[in-house]
Amino acid sequence: MANRFLPFVALALTLPAASALAQEDHFTTVPQGYDTTEGNSDSRDLIGTQPLLRYQQIDATATRGLLQRQEIAFRRDGRLPDNTSYGPRTIELEVVLAEGDLDTISTDFAANYQRNMSMVVARKSVSFDDWLFAPTVPPGDVSNAIFFDQLWDYSGVTASGNDLLWEIRVYSNDQAGQDYAFDFEYVVPNAKFGFPKVPTRGMGDSLSTGCTVPGQTNPLTASITILNDLQNMQWQSATWYGVAGAPVILLVDGQDWAAPLPTLCTTLHAVLASVPHGIADAAGHTSFGFTMPYRPRLVGQDLYVQAVTPDASQSGMPMALSNGLKVTVPSDPQDPVVGRVWALDPTASTATVGPLPGGIVLFTNHK
Repeated sequence: MANRFLPFVALALTLPAASALAQEDHFTTVPQGYDTTEGNSDSRDLIGTQPLLRYQQIDATATRGLLQRQEIAFRRDGRLPDNTSYGPRTIELEVVLAEGDLDTISTDFAANYQRNMSMVVARKSVSFDDWLFAPTVPPGDVSNAIFFDQLWDYSGVTASGNDLLWEIRVYSNDQAGQDYAFDFEYVVPNAKFGFPKVPTRGMGDSLSTGCTVPGQTNPLTASITILNDLQNMQWQSATWYGVAGAPVILLVDGQDWAAPLPTLCTTLHAVLASVPHGIADAAGHTSFGFTMPYRPRLVGQDLYVQAVTPDASQSGMPMALSNGLKVTVPSDPQDPVVGRVWALDPTASTATVGPLPGGIVLFTNHK
């Protein structure tokens, strides 16, 4: 009877070793979350292409600890087609890992090191595989590993000032000038890197169908978009298929009345405030917009909007209503979580490009 337990005993004894091997081969990505997800862009003209380069990237997404990191690796962009210029190459380089702070990223390379800085790869030549062929299905396989001279520990993002910083210094490249397509995650530029924030957008959802007025085959239709760039909030609204030459009023409310009054040609949704929207042109179109300073208390608020115009042809009250709309004031735009700077000189102390948002998808391996 005891013999039947031997296979289970053997399995139990091998599990720790198998687990260690699996762990040893496990890569995780920064930016975090791209282990099996393709980045949304590519980087073809820096690492792997330049003859001289100092490239530094800070990543605020690495919430997982990266204990005993022993190598980094990269991945070919999975969406670009086959390309004969993405051939093998030998690059003389150094690799530095440290903890930085994306909030204070600057063109001063040394100032971006906050703590835990280590030259994990001393200057040496490293062979990079060819990336001639695109993967059948993105993302591609991890390749081009660079093994460290010493292990490096990182506890993960837990407070300001310990974002993951990695840096590569290129001293020579035998295929300089030949593109080499790294998988890359592009981040929309915004104020953290000296750009205006790209606004978030709230668009109105229709609650009903508008009335049809003389001369039109489509019902009176309204639309609304609210933009939030954290400095201003912008209102953009329009109406179509109205009565040519007639004034249009926009009704605005904080609640949906949803009142199917028999004297109106469609459901009434808003009554609280009225905003002049203009005179309809020959096609029955009006548009209106305004910008106001950012008001944090408005974020997340629901508004109900409906256009109204005089129309004597309606059987009840002599007015036509548009579709009702519900729009939510959009949330604040978020800062990017990856930033980078570089210079075309591995010994440069000051970056000549950046800070810019987005970054190369880097793979790290732990022991």
